[in-house]
Amino acid sequence: MTSASLRPLSALDVFLVRRRVAIMLVTILVASGWLLVHRYHPSSTPRSVLLQNIGIGLILGGLILRSWAAAILRKGEALASQGPYSAGRHPLYLGSTLMVVGFCVFIGDWWASAMLLAAWGVTYPATIANEEAHLAVRYPREWPAYAACTPRLGVFRLPTSLGPVSLRNWLKNREYKAVLSCVVGVVALEVWRIHG
Repeated sequence: MTSASLRPLSALDVFLVRRRVAIMLVTILVASGWLLVHRYHPSSTPRSVLLQNIGIGLILGGLILRSWAAAILRKGEALASQGPYSAGRHPLYLGSTLMVVGFCVFIGDWWASAMLLAAWGVTYPATIANEEAHLAVRYPREWPAYAACTPRLGVFRLPTSLGPVSLRNWLKNREYKAVLSCVVGVVALEVWRIHG
């Protein structure tokens, strides 16, 4: 894949890339408002507890994948191709996707889940296209070969190695924000379920 074969980003794509975090936060607030207005309450039935546990498993899996990828990623210094990057070009986004799906399963409300997944589906394809265009320009020799042999998300492929994991990289990439956000989200939902 060369930089010439990448599609140019439209003005809408650029807007979505730059505002993806804000769009997701607004969507989370709107979905939360929807749940409050419709008197949502996390259920304690065996089926709902099973789904909540599956949701937590997906969230944890996403966090682990994101943390692993962030502990390897050296932004602007080298093209990451080891560890989870040997299985897919965007393990951070795959991990985030698992987390969003996990919260949707945990909540179990179709409309709130549809809002979250729609916001995700609108913002992240443009984000991935933007990142790939940037990487193709930044690493013109390494990127074409890497992109040719590594799937975009690597959902069905195992990594070839653990890679050079570094706590310093994890902290530098501020991955603790994702961990804290998920902990706050799960705790809030659990308190809502128990006391709401």
